[in-house]
Amino acid sequence: MSGIPDEGVDGGRPGFDGALTQVLAAIGGLHAQMSTAIARPGSKLQADALAAVIGQTASIVGGLAAELAAIEKALEEEAYTASRYGVKIGVDGQPPPVPAGPPVGAATSERHWALAYRQAFERAMGEVRQARQRAASQLMDLYAQLDSQLRAVESELAFGR
Repeated sequence: MSGIPDEGVDGGRPGFDGALTQVLAAIGGLHAQMSTAIARPGSKLQADALAAVIGQTASIVGGLAAELAAIEKALEEEAYTASRYGVKIGVDGQPPPVPAGPPVGAATSERHWALAYRQAFERAMGEVRQARQRAASQLMDLYAQLDSQLRAVESELAFGR
């Protein structure tokens, strides 16, 4: 299922790849800021907050991976069924062109299964886009929380608290 475009979410918000990159960069920034303030009071609390954010990020990515695996498994089952009826599935899972012209004899069955697989493929690609968009949205929400934590740590370091 690779090759799915990294489409934006919610009118210009980054897609999954961009959202994950932002969260990981913010985690790195928070970690760098915290390492300079490790001896200060409250650093254990900040370390716990960082650990929680890392756990949340892993949970979001893991949830997406599980969702994509389920979609892929369902599509593979559809491909197997269609191939048993003569439909030639591309190595990348792409559906073949639907045979043109009126079907005759065995071609009727092949045409039916080619159409069925094409519909399953398009449905799966839609589910993949939705899953990536949900994960991107969750990551951007997490990024907003992380960004405010990073600003708090920066402020704390600037004022020497």
